[in-house]
Amino acid sequence: MFLKLSMHRIIAYHYKDVPAMPSPPLTPLPDAEKEPDFYGEIWLNYPLDSTLQPMHLGSTWHALLRHGILLHEFATKRAKADVEATRRAVYELALGLKIWYHSLPSILQPSKISLPLHYKIQ
Repeated sequence: MFLKLSMHRIIAYHYKDVPAMPSPPLTPLPDAEKEPDFYGEIWLNYPLDSTLQPMHLGSTWHALLRHGILLHEFATKRAKADVEATRRAVYELALGLKIWYHSLPSILQPSKISLPLHYKIQ
């Protein structure tokens, strides 16, 4: 359900339209640290290293989906509002993105990212 929300938020945000899903799922998004089995993990084996390295899939997906929820809320407010309400929605989006960015786990901080999926977050 969250993946469907992610797709709808991109389309609605890009085309300045009301998202097809009226709201995010009521079930809260599981915390990647507390429930890693929900997201799964992909282990990478690099040729010059004999140990397996985690891709940190749970933290990455959790961050991307939280970002999608922010954009979904903004797209919903922007499509239904007048100019003043849209200004307020932009301010709330900027504040939400700032909070989201500063709450990223350490493995997704700009100085530590390494995989293409991690670059999409930045």
